[in-house]
Amino acid sequence: MIANVHHTEDPDGIIAGALLNRYQDSRILSDPKELHLQLKSLAPASLQMGIRYDSLVESFSSLLENVQRYGGISQIYVADINPNPRLMQSGLIEKLAQSTEIFWIDHHTGTEQQQEYFSQLGIQVTYDASKCASLLLARKFNMTDTYEQRLAKIAQLHDYRDKEVDSPEAKLGVELEKIICLANAREDTFTRTQLMDDLRRGYCFSKETLLLLPHWQQNIQEYDQEKNKAIQELEKSIESVTVGKYQILIARAPALLSQKPAIWYLKQKDPDVLLCFFQPPCRNHIMDKRKNIPLDIPALCTGFGGGGRGTGGGFAIAENMTPELYVRLKEEVLQKIKEQLCKK
Repeated sequence: MIANVHHTEDPDGIIAGALLNRYQDSRILSDPKELHLQLKSLAPASLQMGIRYDSLVESFSSLLENVQRYGGISQIYVADINPNPRLMQSGLIEKLAQSTEIFWIDHHTGTEQQQEYFSQLGIQVTYDASKCASLLLARKFNMTDTYEQRLAKIAQLHDYRDKEVDSPEAKLGVELEKIICLANAREDTFTRTQLMDDLRRGYCFSKETLLLLPHWQQNIQEYDQEKNKAIQELEKSIESVTVGKYQILIARAPALLSQKPAIWYLKQKDPDVLLCFFQPPCRNHIMDKRKNIPLDIPALCTGFGGGGRGTGGGFAIAENMTPELYVRLKEEVLQKIKEQLCKK
């Protein structure tokens, strides 16, 4: 059996999960012996694990338990997962590497930092900071199918969007984000899993027009109905802090706007730095900055147990954001920002 482990809170992670499954499906279908064994077996060909950053250690602990208790997992594919300090301190990666073969495909700074160590453990790492996990997967496994190439393009355009891109793939990425945001806010694991499976099977959108198929339109309508209220709530929460010559925006966003919609909205205000906390049930909090600001956000977020790439980063906490926790954590992060900016 193969285990597929992927991020489940944004389009790149979910598309990466779909591509992993399509790659493994193609391997089974192209090998008559493997296909015969799979048809005889009542067990699924792979174990699927869509992971949230606030439960990263718990998910890898469950994966290790599956490997040790039941055996039979010959390979683990990890996609779009930043190996943050909490995960690295848990010792779970070392135990998994002793038990099975691991492929790690990612674009976050944590993977870059652990690349040499992972190689020592026998983990095969595919890393490139300029490409999303889905595109890295498609290239690593030589996925030349037109549909698979299009999935990778959708993920890349969405994950590295600096401005509005007027293309069908970019627009579809935004629509997928809406479905995922609604599921995140409702803690709807079933919808995220179903979306990944529909992308895997080609049942999510028209391959000719790139428009979502009717059974996903209801999710878009529900998101759009709730978005304006969420934006109004986000707007009311915004604070502006000046550190030297730099403007920092701090906000507390409804879960519906996690993870990227709140950030994109706040970036339109053109702050030097932005810090966005999310209301329950979301526990992953995000930072970003303008490119010329002398602030290492991935490193700053790593200090809070997270990580990042480029100008942005995030960190997860193990509890819901209460008003008291918001005040305390906001001051702690702001202090770290001031320490970096005041050194310059």
